[in-house]
Amino acid sequence: TTALGGARVMRRLGWTSLEEMGRALLGEPRAAVLLAGRGDIVLADTGLGFGVCTGAQAVGMAPEGLVTVPLTSCQFAWHI
Repeated sequence: TTALGGARVMRRLGWTSLEEMGRALLGEPRAAVLLAGRGDIVLADTGLGFGVCTGAQAVGMAPEGLVTVPLTSCQFAWHI
């Protein structure tokens, strides 16, 4: 799937942002990102999109492959 294809699907489903999609699919996020535990889903502030918390960091897919970012660069976290 391309970024354009993903944006089309989001629009078709009525979501205007990744945050809105996360809330629709995963419910309300944790009160604070730093409460995320290993395996929780996070939304990074870096253009990474959704990723998985691995402790103090999060891992997600980017065009160049797997990318690791600090948990502090994430906006939201959902308990899984």
